[in-house]
This record gives sequence, structure tokens and C-alpha cells, in this order.
Amino acid sequence: CSKLELRGACYQCVSTAANGDACTNDAGQAGTCDNGTCVVGCDEETQHSCTNGTDTWCCPNGRSCGSYKGDCNSCNNTTNCLKSKDSNSCTSEHTKICQDCGYDLVLVGVIDDDYPDYRVEIYGCGGQKSCAADETWKLKSKYGQLGYGCVPNSYVACCNYLYNWEDDKIVSVTSNGFVDYAPSEAECYGEDPDIGYTAACS
Repeated sequence: CSKLELRGACYQCVSTAANGDACTNDAGQAGTCDNGTCVVGCDEETQHSCTNGTDTWCCPNGRSCGSYKGDCNSCNNTTNCLKSKDSNSCTSEHTKICQDCGYDLVLVGVIDDDYPDYRVEIYGCGGQKSCAADETWKLKSKYGQLGYGCVPNSYVACCNYLYNWEDDKIVSVTSNGFVDYAPSEAECYGEDPDIGYTAACS
């Protein structure tokens, strides 16, 4: 706005300003005038936008929009949907539930990844929008079934190395692929004399 005045906790646009004019709130954030209030956009990484009539507000990712300005509900999506070779239970409603909480409908797990005909993909609310600033959404485990989630960027990947025996002697060691993450290389290490060991992936 060309003119600003302090009202309560934030700067608001004076009556001479038109809707859509640029303004700055008391925290120094840029926004636009909306019926006398300096409205600042939502933080794209941690929030999503809510509207009800002419009201707009932000809710944290993981909480859905409430029914009035400033109201944010808990995200109670506990039902995942499944996709397989022969069926797909994921609907637009699943996508909407996730979007209402500020997330995306994403692949969160896979069962029987080694057998394409029996592969079942599990979808749920998540993705990068569900992670903290220092985390990344990626394959989190490949032990038993594939699983995805938020992994701290400082963590290291741990791999499972299998012993290949022949006449009671270990003839080779093969990697069974990525299995999990740990805070440090040292915390990856573990050994089973009959199976192999886990260590940071090289």
C-alpha cells in the first residue's frame, strides 16, 4: 500500500488502498491488500492455502482447512489405497483428502516388489511436503517390503551384504541393496555370522 497504519498486531491497508495493492506486514513480509488487511501468502514448504467465501488463511501441512478463517483441523487420513496389476482402489477422494491436508497422494510402500504379478503398491498422504526442511522424501527401507518416508539429510544409507557360502567357506559377498538409514556409518554396522552384515553403502 502507498499508506500503512499499525492496527493491533499487524499492518493493515488504509481505506485509500485498493484491493490487490502491494503492502508489507509488521514482520516485513510482502503481501496484497484484501478488504483493508495486508494478506501474506502461505509458506509453500510448510503451509497450504485455505479459503471460505472471501476469507483466506494458511494451515500447516498435515492439518486440513477448517470452516472459518484461521481454523485448521487435524488430518485424520488413516486409510491408504492400493494399486495392483488387477485392481486400483485409489480415487479422487484419496487425492482430495491428502490435498486438504497440504500433502500429495504418493507411493508409501510396495509389497512383493520381486514378483510383478503380485506387486501391490500402497498410496497415502506424504511426499516432500510432509518432510521437515532438513529432510528428503525417498525410499526408506528395502527390507521385507519397500517403504518410503522422510529421511534426515544428515543420515547415511545402510546396505545389507550377504555371505555366499560354498563348502563351509565364504566365497563371495553380495549386496542385497539398500535396507535403511542411520545417523552415522557406525550405527549401520551389524553382523550375523550365518547371513552377512549391514554397513554404510559404498
